[in-house]
Amino acid sequence: MTHFGGSLLPSSDATVMRPRVGKHGTFTVVALHEIEEHALFYRSATHTHHVKQPDTWPGIMIATHANGFSCSNLADRIMSVWEGQRDSDYAIAQFRYILDCGGLGKKESTIDAIIMGEF
Repeated sequence: MTHFGGSLLPSSDATVMRPRVGKHGTFTVVALHEIEEHALFYRSATHTHHVKQPDTWPGIMIATHANGFSCSNLADRIMSVWEGQRDSDYAIAQFRYILDCGGLGKKESTIDAIIMGEF
């Protein structure tokens, strides 16, 4: 469990940090203690991005936020689109929330490509 940003409430827990394996790839939330942020990494199950990576490589960093729950929620929302339970706007809303609340992220077109299983 982490407490970033001076918050009395936890900013992550064990459920947030577990890898999430979905139809098109794996999402992993990592605590970046040095900068008091959490990062969401995505590793495609089908695309190699032109470079062979070791099995321990978590993937590309697609978003960062002080609250790990926000990152894990983005992963869950993207996977719900993959499973046909929600539309892409549901996942994009969470990505925009992360940005609006001081987080960082890849270009929205990259997130769209991940949502569509094309990245």
